[in-house]
Amino acid sequence: MIFYLIRLDWQTLFMKFYSRNPGIDVLRAVAMLLGIFLHGSIPYKLFPQRNWIHDNNTSIIFDFIYFFVHSFRMPVFFIIAGFFCNHLLRKYPIKAFIKNRIIRVGIPFIFGSLIIVPFTLFPYAINNMIQNKGYVFSEAVEQSYPTFLSFKGLAHLWFLYDLLIFYTFVLILKKLTFFIPFYKRFQTFFNILFIEKYALLLVSLPVWICLLPNEDLYLITDTFLIPRRPLNLLIFGYLFALGYLLYSSKTIHENICSNYKKYLITSLSLLLLLFFYHVYIQNHEKNNIWYLMKYLVSLQVLFGSFGLIGLFMSEIKQESYYVRYIADASYWIYIIHLAIILYLQVFLTTLDISSFIKYFIVVSVTAFISIVSDGLLIRYSIIGGVLHGPKKRK
Repeated sequence: MIFYLIRLDWQTLFMKFYSRNPGIDVLRAVAMLLGIFLHGSIPYKLFPQRNWIHDNNTSIIFDFIYFFVHSFRMPVFFIIAGFFCNHLLRKYPIKAFIKNRIIRVGIPFIFGSLIIVPFTLFPYAINNMIQNKGYVFSEAVEQSYPTFLSFKGLAHLWFLYDLLIFYTFVLILKKLTFFIPFYKRFQTFFNILFIEKYALLLVSLPVWICLLPNEDLYLITDTFLIPRRPLNLLIFGYLFALGYLLYSSKTIHENICSNYKKYLITSLSLLLLLFFYHVYIQNHEKNNIWYLMKYLVSLQVLFGSFGLIGLFMSEIKQESYYVRYIADASYWIYIIHLAIILYLQVFLTTLDISSFIKYFIVVSVTAFISIVSDGLLIRYSIIGGVLHGPKKRK
């Protein structure tokens, strides 16, 4: 009985702590902003990205930028999403949780898919007219109009779509009373596992198994309503579940906060090794080295993700006004940034200038337009109220 009261008291304090701790929220904003640097680098990679605009001016440095950010950005997103899912389910009744997620995720996904995504994917048609049919930019735009409303996937909003799937799955499981004992055993298992220093060596195994069939070293995003790579969905669901457990597990919390420096050093070391393999050795032949590299990828993803989460949870105790401002703007930046980037990238393919100058233009102009448009058009509007809650002008 005493143990139960102590445990209950700790859980109460833990929930209050996370409701005030800004570290996770800041990390989420940083991950969203890194999307500009990630997507901005793709045309200038030495190795072309499948189904993406490719520029004639390239550098291996952009391959590394993409490789680095891509290795942890989406895993961090899904772990944090699971974390906040648990937080909201403890804070609100089920009906209030559903309403909250419909407003914050469902509505942006629906309207973004109908309005933002067509504008985002339109540059691909323009680029096709330029590269394959020889049109100049203005003619390519005019010739591409008939393709504007054709459905070509969810673009970057696939993340919101996956979240809606995971929220639905969690709500179904919460309604199944027979699942409760299984969940408690699952949580106990991970609590025991994370007592060990080398817990992530085992925690990474499900990611490794699901990664094996992928032809690429890292995860390939799936942007279709009916997933063409269901194993990717399983990986992100597993990371979401780990984040869900993190919220209510003192053991996992203490592990990642006390070991985040080791995690980050390990992750960076693995990243450099994997990048060397990707650039100089990888031949897609599924031999023992390939399977080993896949396992190292799963380790690098988890060490990097939990290392960053531990860093931000441990070191960021309060937010400045400017950090809070950018954090609130980050959702709008996530939604709008890819369209701006792609239009700029297509236009810049017509100019014979350094890839570094092009990259600087793409990143700086996209960041400027995204942040300014949030302040002038979004922050205090109904759209801003949906994305980050109502704000009043000061």
